[in-house]
Amino acid sequence: MIKQLLGLVLFLCAGVLPLRAAYIYGRFTHLTTDAKLELWVPHYYLDGKNSTYPASLNPDGQFSIEAKVPEPQLAFLIHGDDRLPVFLAPDDTLLVQADAYQFPLVVVFGAKGGGNNTVLAQYLRESGVDFNEFNNLRYKIGDWWASIEEPISKRMEEIGAADWRAEIDKRRLSATVLTERFAAENPGALTPAFQRWMEAEILYAWAYDLLFYGHMYGGRHFVQADFFDFLDEAPIINSEIGNGRYRDFVFLWLARAQVRSGTQENFWVGMYRRAGELLADKSLAYARAEIIEQGFQAEVYKELLPIYNDYLKNNSFAAFDPKVVDLYAKLAPVMPGTPAPEFGATDIGGNGVALSNFRGRIVYLNFWASWCGSCIRKMEVLEQYSSEFERQGIAVVHVSIDQNAENWRARVALDGFKGTHLLASGGQGKNLATLFGVEAVPQYFLLDKSGKFADKAGAAQPEQIRNRLLELAAEK
Repeated sequence: MIKQLLGLVLFLCAGVLPLRAAYIYGRFTHLTTDAKLELWVPHYYLDGKNSTYPASLNPDGQFSIEAKVPEPQLAFLIHGDDRLPVFLAPDDTLLVQADAYQFPLVVVFGAKGGGNNTVLAQYLRESGVDFNEFNNLRYKIGDWWASIEEPISKRMEEIGAADWRAEIDKRRLSATVLTERFAAENPGALTPAFQRWMEAEILYAWAYDLLFYGHMYGGRHFVQADFFDFLDEAPIINSEIGNGRYRDFVFLWLARAQVRSGTQENFWVGMYRRAGELLADKSLAYARAEIIEQGFQAEVYKELLPIYNDYLKNNSFAAFDPKVVDLYAKLAPVMPGTPAPEFGATDIGGNGVALSNFRGRIVYLNFWASWCGSCIRKMEVLEQYSSEFERQGIAVVHVSIDQNAENWRARVALDGFKGTHLLASGGQGKNLATLFGVEAVPQYFLLDKSGKFADKAGAAQPEQIRNRLLELAAEK
């Protein structure tokens, strides 16, 4: 069986695989006929996209997947609710053998990437990395969110700086010994791409946890300035962009530096400039693309447009361009100063409604759903200002993305929210959520008296939205 698989992969490597692709293949025992097996390759950090590759399965449980891998990085082999992290690089081959009942805990690796993933699996078991973001804690540094595994955060709270440094140093040494010992005992089993990636993984996991501790718990544990001398061992410039630990470290470093600078400029603009001072080449291209993407997502358009143009003019790593160019193309139609798309629809009472009906008034256009708890809570708070909005000539238009009209009607009746109520799918000619580029809720837009998109509040909290609406209403 394995000889047949090896023969197949050798044939593919001889010329069928496209450039920059990786090939993962193998066999699962006890795999049901309706089972789904797929490989998820996250490359959002590079071009703003991720890819999923379904496996080609035969009745014996043999599978094969051909996937584009832009950088040496982690991908995830998924079976049901279980995910197996695997290291893949362009032109890699990886043999995976597993029992579906024991996956992903018991897996045997082979082929070119076999040694790499044997080491990776042991490293991940010993380091306790949790790839489920919902299990991790998030802390805000400026406008950037840093995440940490909950057990590690708890440990940081408990011990002093010297003990934390000793603990992290020990973890770093253990991971280094693991890799070096395997390489010595299995000459040639680790590829150069994996060794570089693993060196970055060990170094920046160590540096990130120290920097996070120093910034978030420095006051609690009376951390002294010389604690941060470890940064001399962790250069902020590195070409291993495919390593998530390195990417997290870069942004923790930049966000902390921006916050500590005390400047009053826009956070993302400051980060962009600071990246230019500290980074170079590929790491600079990555960081600046990420900064623009995050800033656009935060709807800081006016400040970021000059930075966006500067990036396109000066970036020499075109692979990162789609991340910002595609996002700009998506957001440009709803940027402040752009006329809102006209629409016609039927409200919850059966009356015809057109956006032009509200010309001359400020419009709060709120996209929500009956099943969205955060949407309902925000609407409940804003409902308190409904009389004030009416006096100031502010129109409130709620657009539900519910697929079931009865659920929408029942929720509106239950809560009694004032304003105009529309169903997104009830737009005449086009779904209203699609028309406004809404992919998730809650989401809102502010329209000025001429029907153009207006700048939003600095935060999405109801009180800030109310204040911004009143500002717009007061403008001549």
